Amino acid sequence: MSFARTFDRIMDWSMGKIEIPFRTPFTIVTGPHKLTLYTRPSLLLKVNLSSGKELISEAHPLSGLHQETVDFCQQELETFLQLVRQVPFEFPPTHLEIFDPLLMSRLSGPARVAIEGLFLPYLLPYPTHVTSQKLVVPSLSGSLPTELDGYKYLKIKLGRLDFKHELAWAQALHEALPLDIRWRFDGNQQLTPDQVAQLAAMPFKTRIDYIEEPITDFYKFLCSNTLAVFPLPFALDESLKLVLDNNINLAQLKLSGLKAFIIRPPSLGGY
Repeated sequence: MSFARTFDRIMDWSMGKIEIPFRTPFTIVTGPHKLTLYTRPSLLLKVNLSSGKELISEAHPLSGLHQETVDFCQQELETFLQLVRQVPFEFPPTHLEIFDPLLMSRLSGPARVAIEGLFLPYLLPYPTHVTSQKLVVPSLSGSLPTELDGYKYLKIKLGRLDFKHELAWAQALHEALPLDIRWRFDGNQQLTPDQVAQLAAMPFKTRIDYIEEPITDFYKFLCSNTLAVFPLPFALDESLKLVLDNNINLAQLKLSGLKAFIIRPPSLGGY
């Protein structure tokens, strides 16, 4: 796909609040604290350019991870857009530093992601590597995900259905997929140590890159003075801040099975 690059400007915009229901309750774990959510409030942002293009993005602060609310994001986006209105920029962009970096640095993480999200789909050259991982969730009906051509990794959310059902679903998926597609489980601190051991004993273990935030009270495992080797390689997501704040020995965690950090762009302020 080719684009003729021209200069464009933001002319006007609109924002609307939306409430997205979760199909099943979503639990956020931060250290010893847990918060169960049933909906996710978001702010839909639509921006009109002088060329007539309409760009669409979202701000979605997540309670328990962000201190910002939807109302706060709406206010700071309104102020920011007033400041950059009519400021010329090249379109399609070749980077996401569209506007003054100082102005961008003053935005909260969710608001900054909303601004960058307006332009990310048009970025040249388009970063096709962002589609190399696909999120899938075990199905009650037993149906398996389709349209996996080009994906190197599947991120599989666990802990929302009966565990035996999830194991059977995962085994069926393993038998249906080419062996070069790797798996990255997300336990969301919902599994027991025994359930993780069952995962590690399954034939699809050879596919597993890691399991993210695997067990309940995971922070207690991380803070233990005598860390055991975990049955599977694991990744830190919500627990990463806890590890950094408490100066937990990363080298020791690596010996126990730490393989990856999950970096959340909305928490860091950008992509």
